[in-house]
Amino acid sequence: MMDYFETFQDEILYIWPDKLGAGTVLFLTSRYITVLRLPLEILPWFPTGARPSLKVCQACYNSAFAFTIVGTITTTFSLVLCAHALLGARKRYLGVILFVTSAFFIAAIGTSAKYMFSARWIVSDVPWLTPCSFESEEYLIGINAYLAVSREALLAVLMASTIYVRYMGQKGSLVNVMRRDVGFYFSVLVVLGVLHAIFRSPGTPVRDKYNVITALRMVLYPIMANRVLLNIRKTRDWRIKTNVISTLLFAPTASNAESESDQSIESSIFVPSDTIDISVR
Repeated sequence: MMDYFETFQDEILYIWPDKLGAGTVLFLTSRYITVLRLPLEILPWFPTGARPSLKVCQACYNSAFAFTIVGTITTTFSLVLCAHALLGARKRYLGVILFVTSAFFIAAIGTSAKYMFSARWIVSDVPWLTPCSFESEEYLIGINAYLAVSREALLAVLMASTIYVRYMGQKGSLVNVMRRDVGFYFSVLVVLGVLHAIFRSPGTPVRDKYNVITALRMVLYPIMANRVLLNIRKTRDWRIKTNVISTLLFAPTASNAESESDQSIESSIFVPSDTIDISVR
């Protein structure tokens, strides 16, 4: 919640004035879907003093799981949109990235559905701490963990190689933001993903008994993706621009490398609000 309060002013200043473009929709959805999910997870898993029935616990878990899927999809496609912009906003690149990413998601949703439908809900051994519990086929979670880290690793390699090859030597402020934020984001995400996959693998000697890594991923995933989008949006203020070139088909010249590359990346992600006339009257 601290992150929400810390960035709320920037959200009002930089996100709300924009028209509803893809970046704005993805930002707001992934940001607030987490808030909606938290109460659904608190009731069956935390010592609130309530004694929900097994059906209530199951309904809360299924709803929270659905919100988790929506949140994961929106945060992932936020980064897909960044990759699309970095690759020059060409539709054929976007189509390939969407196809590969969607294939991972379809496989993950399939294994998740099987995991949920095979779950058997039981009263917890420690009802004063956790009201409900369930048993299911744990190997399915391991499969999901490997699908997730594979998807994230592929996106990380794609974006890192694109930034290195296409923007090597450029020093635009927005390009620097992409290097810094995307690099940090994927470094943390891939490390947590590998640990999550190892701990969830069948027969592993080390287990994440209290789901610490899982919780960290669920919390950090949307927060860090939203930070990337927000920092991209903050780098340039659309309200004082009169004309924006929304293509990266041509490499910028040395004299306008910063302005062109910055404007192109941002315009591929956010739809600018109406231009404000700031001329002196």
